[in-house]
Amino acid sequence: MSRAAALALVAALCACAQAHVRIGERVLEPSTYRPIPSRLERSVGLLRRLALPPLQLETSPVDPRYCLDACDSAGFGVDLTSEAQRVLTDWRGYEVVRVDPVPESRPRLDDLASWARSASGDDPPEPLRALVQRIGGSARCDGVIVLQTELVYLTWLDAAAWYATLTFAIPISMARIGTRLEADVFDARTGRRVWSSHLRAGGSPDTQLSHADDLVDELLDPLELALPRVLTRPL
Repeated sequence: MSRAAALALVAALCACAQAHVRIGERVLEPSTYRPIPSRLERSVGLLRRLALPPLQLETSPVDPRYCLDACDSAGFGVDLTSEAQRVLTDWRGYEVVRVDPVPESRPRLDDLASWARSASGDDPPEPLRALVQRIGGSARCDGVIVLQTELVYLTWLDAAAWYATLTFAIPISMARIGTRLEADVFDARTGRRVWSSHLRAGGSPDTQLSHADDLVDELLDPLELALPRVLTRPL
């Protein structure tokens, strides 16, 4: 099999994406309103007003000069954020408030995203819970949704490995690269995580640029519909 054929085959096998969802089990109480009694049941959907901090974006390699092809991570991040706000508002029924934390809070936001990415539980350390509470309180929101993505590109080192191993390293390279997305919803009242979804799409992130909408749709589609505004009473 030629190198081009092997590359195409592995890319096709890695191109699928499927969201994996985790839902917390705690009873939630919104911070900005009182629900009107009805037969309509909601859990995460009670956090209908969500604060959306800036997207947490990581790329590998960090220096775009080492990418085998162009690395347009900045443009991809803008598209992801805009599409996420559209899906949350138009399709899930949430009120989304974009927030930009003060500079001294941004490292903590990085820590929160890192914790969400690696932790299996729903209780962040106290400083991170306090961060969620501050963000939600200052924006007068019921919850905080943290979006993050990791883009792993092919590098010149991958190309060197292909030639050094007579293309046998191609499958290893293709398994490593891809686009990883994650969304975590935190209760602004307690600072605890109540919902999360993550997916991974294989293949070069450059090939996903035209599919950013589809990736975000897949990521957020499992999110419960927000409680309709007509069933709320402001506090």
